[in-house]
Amino acid sequence: MPRPLEAANITIAGLFRIIELFRPILLIDEADTFLEARSEMTGLLNKGYEAGGVVIRVETDKNNAHEPRTFHVFGPKALAGIALQRHLADATMSRGIQIPLKRKTRADQVKRLRAADPQVFGELRSKILRFVMDHREILAQGWDELPEQLDDRQQDNWEPLLAIAHCMGDEWYRKAIEAAVTLCAETAPPKSASNQLLEDIREVLGGCRDRYIPTAELLELLHDHPDMDWCRYNHGQALTSRQLAKYLGAYSIKPKTVRMKDGSTPKGYEVRQFEEAFNRYLPEIVPEAESEEPYVESVNAEKPAALDALRTKKMALQLPPRQDFWPVPTFQAKELAPGQR
Repeated sequence: MPRPLEAANITIAGLFRIIELFRPILLIDEADTFLEARSEMTGLLNKGYEAGGVVIRVETDKNNAHEPRTFHVFGPKALAGIALQRHLADATMSRGIQIPLKRKTRADQVKRLRAADPQVFGELRSKILRFVMDHREILAQGWDELPEQLDDRQQDNWEPLLAIAHCMGDEWYRKAIEAAVTLCAETAPPKSASNQLLEDIREVLGGCRDRYIPTAELLELLHDHPDMDWCRYNHGQALTSRQLAKYLGAYSIKPKTVRMKDGSTPKGYEVRQFEEAFNRYLPEIVPEAESEEPYVESVNAEKPAALDALRTKKMALQLPPRQDFWPVPTFQAKELAPGQR
């Protein structure tokens, strides 16, 4: 690492000034304890995620006048800690690539670097520099062919690495894609109760053509589904109409008196309100591929809703356009012999 500087118990003021002066790679060990009581430090990390990110402070000039000054805090950062998801906000965790680690067992063989030859790392740095200079244009443009399984923030995180892998050839690009999809799936945060409820409602309402659905009927579909836990959601008790309305209120879906085809007027929901929420807050459903052997469904005309409730479908994410790519810094390249590349 160029220009290493080890520091303990650094303040926020010292940190953003060092980033402004030296543009370092910031390594924070024991981040679970170091950042937990330093909210301003977390804000610096979040803002330093994007190129052009700055913090603003007021300083006194030679004439004792107070002037605002900006400090650039953009740069690469690596955090290490135990159970960071419990100590850092989701906004901070989502801004990085999470790599879960496991405690080493006695059977695991690990090569230690304490006695490593410094020349090895010097040659590696030269090769990396040569690689960057050879592929400068591609790296500066970024890379558009990103996995659809990743959301927009995950695509932003992985775009630089996938661009590098693309420059290394098809095999490395394929391995990088597999790593990105696998790591993001392993470290994905759990769904909120309201989001899980909305997803389950989309499943039980699959194929519904009615304009309204009574609250009692919607609750019955949720309670009776064998793969859902809404029948024992509330300390072993079933989800109530009041709890249902509370969760759906977050998506601007409100219960009201509805008029059904038989003339009854129960409390219920307008189905088109759900469709808008599905499109905004849930991943797109990809139709299942047709199987080689035809599937014959036994239809009970009296209970079509029960059949609809048991249908399951696969999902994939619909992603917005990518954001700007990280800028490539200017280096002084050192020419290497052909055998060193």
